[in-house]
Amino acid sequence: MNLLKIIFNLSLIFQHTFSGGIHDQNNCNPCMPIPPCPPPGPDCIYLDPEYDECGCIYGCGEIMCNPSPQICPDVMCMVNCENGQQIDENGCHTCLCNSGSNSNTEEVCPIKEKACNNAYVCPKITEITHCSEGGIQGTTTYQLSLVLQNQNIQNIYAIFGDKIENNQRLIIPGAYQLQGPFRSNVGGISSDILSLSPNARFDSWLTIGITDGDPNNQLGAIGIDFDSWNLNNPLIVDNGAIFVMDPDYNLHGITEVIIGQLTMPSQISAEAIINVEGKILYEDEPWKELNIVFSISPPLSDEAQNDYIPNHCILWYDGCNTCSVLNGEINICTHNLCFMDGESRCLSFDQSGH
Repeated sequence: MNLLKIIFNLSLIFQHTFSGGIHDQNNCNPCMPIPPCPPPGPDCIYLDPEYDECGCIYGCGEIMCNPSPQICPDVMCMVNCENGQQIDENGCHTCLCNSGSNSNTEEVCPIKEKACNNAYVCPKITEITHCSEGGIQGTTTYQLSLVLQNQNIQNIYAIFGDKIENNQRLIIPGAYQLQGPFRSNVGGISSDILSLSPNARFDSWLTIGITDGDPNNQLGAIGIDFDSWNLNNPLIVDNGAIFVMDPDYNLHGITEVIIGQLTMPSQISAEAIINVEGKILYEDEPWKELNIVFSISPPLSDEAQNDYIPNHCILWYDGCNTCSVLNGEINICTHNLCFMDGESRCLSFDQSGH
């Protein structure tokens, strides 16, 4: 009997200590203050305490050490993803949207290339939009780049126009220009500007390799009237250049250098003509390539692809007749009479690399 009293008294003391005092179950008197809880220890936290029927806290609560961190943060994305959000490596939703197509057979709209036998660099055109969709309405955005043809090229340090030698003007066709303070003329667009003005992604500009807005001021320009350049007016330079501040820099194995981006009306074909200069390894004299022509034409639709002759093709089958190809154009063909056309394709490519 004495033992039961001791146990009962100890229970009262425990309840008084950890619940804020003994309350009247009938009247639920106010709970007494809880003594300060001791520190839970390194890498430990108190779990939420339990409450009795009168709302009084039993104590400081259980202690849990080394709690597992929340893997997926609470993120509010200011974008509506029609096809859902992308999932990261932790299984968490991101603010990036899934693409609209799950197919591996997306429509491809190639840009017709011309053969190039230049000694140092050849022009290359890549569409930034997709089959003239996804950009500024009614326009297509093209990326212009130079593909190195000589492994000893150290760098490209200038793109220029000069009327003194053989009328070597730099000519860039009329192109879309972003209006306002976010417009870029040289060096591409920074990610900060893209976040504020999404259409800046389709602005037109020139550069030498740099596309992120040139935050380190590695590029310069002289003698170029960018203010005159818009959709209706080409940029013509006969005494000016875009140049790299450090003419001794090294490309370190890079074989393709972006030199500009143009957004043009989708149905327009035009030519961009540039001159470039740079350093070549182990030589004192610079290398130079003049009158490099970018032949810009709209991307080919599915229907037009049947007539598309790829670069370096020398023997073409048009679905009925076999034709020789000279400089990307049909030359001499057989004269078969076909009642049903087959699929056109290139039968033979020039293996010399030109």
